[in-house]
Amino acid sequence: QIDKCGRRALGRLLKTTQNHVAWQLFKHPRECIKLWWLFWRRKEYKNAALREFWMKNMPTCAYTYYEEYAELVVIRTVEL
Repeated sequence: QIDKCGRRALGRLLKTTQNHVAWQLFKHPRECIKLWWLFWRRKEYKNAALREFWMKNMPTCAYTYYEEYAELVVIRTVEL
């Protein structure tokens, strides 16, 4: 800490995000079936292309992973 100000994490624990995505997979088994095929293709994409890949192929779980996290960061940033 250079300026001696306290720091506050804007995101949430990775375990919490993983639990939310797992719950969505449980509620939407069709996406769970596609997961095996998509898992091996994920390394073909980077950054924004990776997000688009997941949003196109698994919209429910990708929304949970990417968009919920973004909303949480925005809310916590405004609270500061």
